Amino acid sequence: MAKLGDSKRCGVCGGLAIFRIVQPSLATLGWVDDGSIPYDVPPMQMWQCEDCDDLQPPNDDLEG
Repeated sequence: MAKLGDSKRCGVCGGLAIFRIVQPSLATLGWVDDGSIPYDVPPMQMWQCEDCDDLQPPNDDLEG
């Protein structure tokens, strides 16, 4: 299981991906009551590439 601060190669560009807590962008906010009340999407632990900024979920941690 990955721990915060762990690193691995990015599957997209081959750069350095670091496991960290990421706040999703405003574009991923959901809406309640037909668009009248936005709700926050909680921060998530994801692999974030330092080079291409790609985000990957932690469920692909099976590589050595």
